[in-house]
Amino acid sequence: MVMALVIGLYAMAPGFYLDGLNVKRGAEIVDHVVPGLFVLAVTLLTIRRWASSRYVPLVSGIVVCLAGLWMILTHVGLVVQAFHHEAPVGATVYHASTAVAVMLLGIVWLWHYRAELMS
Repeated sequence: MVMALVIGLYAMAPGFYLDGLNVKRGAEIVDHVVPGLFVLAVTLLTIRRWASSRYVPLVSGIVVCLAGLWMILTHVGLVVQAFHHEAPVGATVYHASTAVAVMLLGIVWLWHYRAELMS
């Protein structure tokens, strides 16, 4: 769960530090800060409510996956720009890596708690 909190904070970082990319501040709030807050919120909810319901961790994992999917889909354009040398590659890799981290967290989270529910 500590790793989920770290990834939630990491997901929010590009919203505050744009690293030379020409993007709108409002878009960064929606693309990074809001999904990062969702990850933090469901992680804290899961920690607090885990003992009371078997389904809270599973539903939280679904929310994290959806946050990761949102982040990935909103960064496709930036990655395409980097492939066409219209955006700095290093900054794009850092910027989009947060989306991949959240999506991988969601997949691992779902896999882990799915196995727990099946037992």
